[in-house]
Amino acid sequence: MRTFLCIGEEADVDKKKDDPAKRIRLLFVRHTETHWNSERIYSGQSDIPWLSEKGVAQAKALAFDLRPFVPVAAIYSSDLTRTRQTAGIIGYYLGIEPQLDRRLREVHYGKLEGMSRDAAGDLYPEPTLSIRHPNFDFRPLGGESRAEVVARHLDFLNACALRHGASKGDPPRVVVVGHGGSLRALPERFGMGKEFAQGAVHEHLYEYTLQG
Repeated sequence: MRTFLCIGEEADVDKKKDDPAKRIRLLFVRHTETHWNSERIYSGQSDIPWLSEKGVAQAKALAFDLRPFVPVAAIYSSDLTRTRQTAGIIGYYLGIEPQLDRRLREVHYGKLEGMSRDAAGDLYPEPTLSIRHPNFDFRPLGGESRAEVVARHLDFLNACALRHGASKGDPPRVVVVGHGGSLRALPERFGMGKEFAQGAVHEHLYEYTLQG
């Protein structure tokens, strides 16, 4: 498993101006269950050690669900342990080594990390301090805003399209293993549902047009 592959920084990314559009078919996958998930605790960028037993079973089932999408050009994952383990199980069954990118990390919740959802709601009742708010902003607690989360994910996706995308023919498929909170920030742009359930595959055709 390759650590911290920031594909937008690599020299072999093709940026020819005469090939302006790159298309890929993204297969979004949320990491599977951890004990903190089952206890409704804010995980954020805290590195939770390992998936629960249920989470391991969910990841194996995901690998099976992804088989109809083979061939897959690549699997990318957040570098946090719960996504790394999910991606590792999927990659094992698909025969692909996952590549890690920290831009796919979960929302940084600041002081909320490690707190239960109920306790956090009681202590910090402001609407924008909830991941359910459409314009959440955890910066007052030392975390991130929705705009910051979306920006780093789009930076990754554009780089991914440049590396793997096709301007003609069938667009290659790329699996992206991420987090519920950060992936939930993207659907407004992608036109998908608002939830990223654990153990489900969310498919989307993504097109990136080069500027300049």
